[in-house]
Amino acid sequence: MANVGIKETMEVLEAAKQLPAKVVRVREAAAKIMEDGKISLKDLPELYSAIKDISDYGPVAAAAIADSQKIPAELLDLEALEVTALYEKGAEVVEAWQDAF
Repeated sequence: MANVGIKETMEVLEAAKQLPAKVVRVREAAAKIMEDGKISLKDLPELYSAIKDISDYGPVAAAAIADSQKIPAELLDLEALEVTALYEKGAEVVEAWQDAF
């Protein structure tokens, strides 16, 4: 039987890795916008930038979700190198979340 691979699992982990930076970006934008205690037209560039940054995450999230039903089969068919790759990617995800918060 041919190896299934870990493409879908890696896409989910990559999405999980990128998410904290997006959350921090929105949090920082909100703090900057509310520095003067109100929202005004001068805040539009910051708001637009934060929204654009989040919208750039859409394709990453979509790719992660698209074929996620294949992940159980991938995990049941792991080879040693794939386990290592998943461990390393998982470590990157943990580091990204720790760095963000």
